[in-house]
Amino acid sequence: MFHGAYSYLRILTACVIPLVSACIVVPTGSEIDQGQIIEFQPGITHRSEVIDRIGEPNFFSEGNYDVYYLEEGQFYVMVFLDGSEGAGASETYNLVFHYDDNDILEELRYEKSLDPDDPDLILLDNDFTGRVNDFAADGEYGSGYISADSRFITAISETNMVIQGADGESREIELKQMNLDSWGYGIDCVIALYHHHRTKKNPDFNWLIGIEDLRPLYELCMTKGAFGVRAKGAYGVAADGSGLAVATTNQLEFLSQTGDVLSAPEADQAPIRDIWLNGMENHLVTSSVEHKIRFMQDPLVKTEIKIRSLPSLDTIESISRPFGVMATAMSSDNALFALASGSHVELWRRIKEPGESFASGGHYELERVIPKKPSRGFSGAKYLKFSPDGKYLMAVGDWVTKGYLSGRLYLWDTDDGRPVTEIAILYGFIEAAFNHNNEIVIFSGQEDWASRQKFTSRKYQSLKIWQLPLETLRGN
Repeated sequence: MFHGAYSYLRILTACVIPLVSACIVVPTGSEIDQGQIIEFQPGITHRSEVIDRIGEPNFFSEGNYDVYYLEEGQFYVMVFLDGSEGAGASETYNLVFHYDDNDILEELRYEKSLDPDDPDLILLDNDFTGRVNDFAADGEYGSGYISADSRFITAISETNMVIQGADGESREIELKQMNLDSWGYGIDCVIALYHHHRTKKNPDFNWLIGIEDLRPLYELCMTKGAFGVRAKGAYGVAADGSGLAVATTNQLEFLSQTGDVLSAPEADQAPIRDIWLNGMENHLVTSSVEHKIRFMQDPLVKTEIKIRSLPSLDTIESISRPFGVMATAMSSDNALFALASGSHVELWRRIKEPGESFASGGHYELERVIPKKPSRGFSGAKYLKFSPDGKYLMAVGDWVTKGYLSGRLYLWDTDDGRPVTEIAILYGFIEAAFNHNNEIVIFSGQEDWASRQKFTSRKYQSLKIWQLPLETLRGN
């Protein structure tokens, strides 16, 4: 996703001419340099002064928060017919201005564009050589997964799937024996169900039948078993493995381990695009997206986030955002809720009303807006996760570095929203989860350049598992 609505439109508009050897994009929006940023003084600068200097917020403005995506110098993207590409820019910035009730600047936070040569960047292969183990099987893999509790790690190639437990035990399944048409849509659902089944080893989970043959799990994820309705909207697996949530267009249903199907009391106004359940035992979160034709300063996208109780699917909180939401997370005590856009991460806190039981539901208020590091191209947060004690928030995703995808992990302190660490594997992928010891377990892989061909899927090798104590990260 490009950061900032105007940046996306600018690039889209400039690149629609077909059959050309290259596409060149030049900036037309606001520009700023670091010297201008530091001139704004908390406790002194008024909101009107900021707007006079750099213009109206071009990404998001609500209440006491303004968010900008700005550029310094020239920006271009070149895509050639052979699939190669080039990109360049001086700097790009995501800025968050927090004002008090009198519109006086209270806090200014910003992040500059990614720099692979940043001395503060932690590179897994360089900085944690003593905390790594090789994955069970060597080879070329197209994707990798780590379970929500980090107990199981899975890698998938064109021919087989390898599953490794935290204890080192592994097993391999040849995909040709599965006789499946496709391992694309639904494979992460299959793996999540399988991991939960393996973790519980409980007769109550016998609804996950045929574990030696994963086709029943695949069919469950794709069709909800005997009901025959394809899950074209979204799906998610409950954190404790007790059920599967499926959205078909704007209707949400929950298939429990008993085989019962529960429907949400009412349908959403817009199609449900995402369902998040990782780390949530009594709640699930859905995202309904409405796309609009841009008129003046109206947002291109309106996202309706609903926090729902399980298993009733009753909505206990609705949060409307004027931008696309890429990921959400909820702390284990339901006190904190987080969401990520292309430019920033938001922390919401559950407010307990007088006489109200904390477990009764919620009213969440926006507490903090944290800028994300922008990329010089496509980037995205695949997911957010809170640590078990709620003190840290982790984002994992892919960012563009010198024209190529780079796996990145960010960690913030939830008390003050300050960044704790930034970890990367250049030209590779990262998957991560917190374990029961409050450590981060990372599954990573390097892109296999030798096997890479034009217009083919990325393949990864040198798969590794890292176990990083949080205090070690804080020391970097």
